Amino acid sequence: MFQLRIRGLSTRRLAAREGCSRQAISAAATGFGSSHLEEALAHAIDLTPQELFPEHYDARGQRIGWTRVPNRSGHKAQGNVKKTDAA
Repeated sequence: MFQLRIRGLSTRRLAAREGCSRQAISAAATGFGSSHLEEALAHAIDLTPQELFPEHYDARGQRIGWTRVPNRSGHKAQGNVKKTDAA
């Protein structure tokens, strides 16, 4: 955040420029944001995303994907009304 300030930017201004919230920029700054916002943050302080977040990239410079396990249980939500019931 200090690097933004010395360049005359703030999280609020960068968020407005990117069309998101300040909180989204803060999450990106801590490494928990979207790759798009991480890229915007890196470019705002004259770095590449690989330089700012090296832990998110492999040795070839490719972004490492998240390892979140998808929900593939096959269970569909039932809802609160049967198809034959009219609202």
